[in-house]
Amino acid sequence: MQKLIPIINQLQDLYTTIRSKQHDRENSDSLPPLDLPQIVVIGSQSSGKSSVLDALVQKECIPRSSGICTRRPLVLQLIRVEQPIVVKNKEYREWGEFLHRKGEIFVDFEEIKAEIVRDTERITGVGRDISDLPINLKVYSPDVVNLTCVDLPGITRVPVGDQNKNIEHLIREMCLKYIRRPNAFILAVTPANTDIATSDALQLAAEVDPDHSRTLGVITKVDLMDRGTDAVDILKGKVYPLQLGYIGLVLRSQEDIQNGKTVKNAIRDEAVYFNTHEKYAPYASKLGVPFLAKTLNYHLIQHIKTCLPGIRDSIRRSITHLNRELARMGNSILDGNPQAALVDMLASFTESYRAALDGSSSQETKHLSPGARIGYILNDKLPAHFETLDPSNTVNRQDIRIAILNAMGTKTAVFTPNSAFESLAKKQLQLLHRPSKLAVSLVCKELSSLLHACIHKYFSRYNRLIEAVATISSSVLEDCAKPTVKLIDNLIAIELSYVNINHPDFQTPDKYMDDIINEKMKQQELELQAQQLQQQNQQQKGGVAKDFDAMTSKIRRKFQQQQNSQPAAASEPKVAAPRVTLLDTGLPQHLIPNSELSNHEEFYVSQLERMLTDYYRIISKKVLDSVPKAIQHFLIDSSKRDLHNVLLSKLMGENVEELLAEDASAVAKRKMLRQELELMTSSLEIIDSIRDFQDF
Repeated sequence: MQKLIPIINQLQDLYTTIRSKQHDRENSDSLPPLDLPQIVVIGSQSSGKSSVLDALVQKECIPRSSGICTRRPLVLQLIRVEQPIVVKNKEYREWGEFLHRKGEIFVDFEEIKAEIVRDTERITGVGRDISDLPINLKVYSPDVVNLTCVDLPGITRVPVGDQNKNIEHLIREMCLKYIRRPNAFILAVTPANTDIATSDALQLAAEVDPDHSRTLGVITKVDLMDRGTDAVDILKGKVYPLQLGYIGLVLRSQEDIQNGKTVKNAIRDEAVYFNTHEKYAPYASKLGVPFLAKTLNYHLIQHIKTCLPGIRDSIRRSITHLNRELARMGNSILDGNPQAALVDMLASFTESYRAALDGSSSQETKHLSPGARIGYILNDKLPAHFETLDPSNTVNRQDIRIAILNAMGTKTAVFTPNSAFESLAKKQLQLLHRPSKLAVSLVCKELSSLLHACIHKYFSRYNRLIEAVATISSSVLEDCAKPTVKLIDNLIAIELSYVNINHPDFQTPDKYMDDIINEKMKQQELELQAQQLQQQNQQQKGGVAKDFDAMTSKIRRKFQQQQNSQPAAASEPKVAAPRVTLLDTGLPQHLIPNSELSNHEEFYVSQLERMLTDYYRIISKKVLDSVPKAIQHFLIDSSKRDLHNVLLSKLMGENVEELLAEDASAVAKRKMLRQELELMTSSLEIIDSIRDFQDF
């Protein structure tokens, strides 16, 4: 069973290597986290966390200082070895190795502490910042049991000195990040001389492990409790029960460290303390550092047995993820035939453009595809815009009257002048020009967006090629848009140059006049019928009404006679004002007729108003039919037909290799993905080397 822990250590090394490289690479797609079984040590500052780890190693290897000692996670792998190592012709029973300094052996544990500080400052800088990028340290010794522990920064509540103002939140989130993983085994360190009910470590562990099934409590500083008190009830779980229980420790004090007391001597003194203490002697076999090491070793192995199948599945998912990323990036084109590769890429690009417009490539059901969006512009938005155009806002009845008068000049006319109709019709038809050109602009915008999407889909790895294809594609669109706009300009100009009153859908002027006369006659008939009906109603009224009308008329005549018989009031003799005629007043500079329409003018204006309405309807229908056809033929179909040939003619040359040169970040990313895939494949091979999990 003991070989399970070294297997997990290998996986931990591989995954830390991947994470370290990802940390050095900006804007990278990180692998999904690999949840490896490991013991995570949490506790408040000065709880004795570092001393616990030193005791497990039986050597002083954790740096100490005021404030936060641990500023990066320290993955401490303890490996039991019986054979010494020979360095420079000298044997060493204990030594250490760092993952970030492969091949180097540290036999001086003071140098190990110094390297931890150096590598911490390499990432966090000199100061008190923290980072979640771990440091991996392996310690080989005949005095340790196989273990893997992760030491995290001590929980603090108040920032001190130049510490980050939200240091409590940062450390808390880092701790939660590690312990909330289901495969994490939590070692919650709490000093015995504090109230366990306020233990930061236990409170944090309870948030992610509410049933306490993967939390082991460690009570440090048992020897520093107030005189007359002990930690027996805490160790028995009577104060705050944990399924895995508590283990009490007596570690080196600061005075012991300053006096040079070794860790091994401290462990011997701890055993003496527990065996001779009145309260702790009955439980001495389950207290102390040796029992903690054996317990952690047992629980870690059981935890690994439970988690190993899930780890295998997680590694396989990571391999699938990496293969998918590599397939998306593809191989470097410059390794083969660059010109052939460019031809294939351009063919795929232009075919994707065509398919998107034709609607043959989209399986989208949530929103419209590019081709459908253009269809919506031509078949829905453009007709709807035409419907909102009101020609009567451009030409009203007063405009029609003035146009008729201007067309007649000094003479009068029996019929409506043609020139008045033509001038007014042209004014209304100009309304159709702007929305027709606007439709071209909207379609161009959609085509440009589609090209942009296709370019980044097929050429995302080649910045220079992206720039070249984008420039050429825009030029093709512009070349196709020019004849489209010109045709629409000509289409409107044609209608303005010749007003065809002989159009088959257009009635003759006489027919319009007949319609008006018929409507007038019907209106007069209705008015006559209404008058006759009113007279019949009055005749049916009673005699009382007639007498009342006669009496009213008699009173009105008598009152008028009295008014006429009264003498006129004396007044000043009136002086006759000089008579002013209309001709005496002259004419204003801008003359607008303000009198009501005569019957003759009413017929003329009504006739012309109807003719204008019908002619505008006929021509707008014609323009609405022609504009989408022009856009489809000159803009859409031409761009689909010309794009591929223009790209080939302008890009196939001696600078193909330069166009296909990948961005340095893409090359680095492909290399990193391959390395990660190799590492994860090695991880799977390590897992698969265990034939049957139940054998352990």
